[in-house]
Amino acid sequence: MKITKNEILYTAGAFLVSYGVKAGLKYGYKKIYGEKLPDNPEKSGIDATQAIIWTVGISALGGLAKLLYRKNMYSLKES
Repeated sequence: MKITKNEILYTAGAFLVSYGVKAGLKYGYKKIYGEKLPDNPEKSGIDATQAIIWTVGISALGGLAKLLYRKNMYSLKES
């Protein structure tokens, strides 16, 4: 199976979208709470409800960003 240049660019773009969403959310957390996003909420004293909300939010935004990226890439492919 031969991998095309477009497939490589598509995959690299998906990784960049994911990284951008994660970096943006880390920046937003720091702006809202004035501290770095904790790596392990259990050790940092973060309430479980807040950790779950952030996890769901990150997952939803990441999925939405990838969906929009894929949709735009597909529309470029068709034209």
